[in-house]
Formats: sequence, structure tokens, C-alpha cells
Amino acid sequence: MIQGFFKEQEEKYHQAWARSSSDEKEEREEVYRLSRTLKSFKDSLESYIQEGKISQQALKDINRDSF
Repeated sequence: MIQGFFKEQEEKYHQAWARSSSDEKEEREEVYRLSRTLKSFKDSLESYIQEGKISQQALKDINRDSF
């Protein structure tokens, strides 16, 4: 579901950029900024999720070794 959201947004930004003309500099730059912000957020979210999985596994290992 979340991956679908990011894919839809990435496609939306790509299409907006592709439909714009080269003389629409401000609009193209705004789409570019939105695209980069989306990627940064996606990367941060993925990292946060991955770190949580690693932490969860570490806790399982600690608990398993304690008994």
C-alpha cells in the first residue's frame, strides 16, 4: 500500500514534468523539488523501518540468549 503511494506520486511528478514546456522554468523546478522531497522522505521511511526490524531482531536475540 505504501509502496503504491510512492509509485503513484513519483509517476504524477514525472508526468507533470514531462507535460511542462521548457519555458515553464518555475513549474519544472517546483516539480523537481517535490520529487526530491518525496525521494528523501521515502528513503528516510525505509531506513526507519529497516532500523526497527534490526532492533526487533536484536531484542529477540537478547531474549533468546537470556533463557
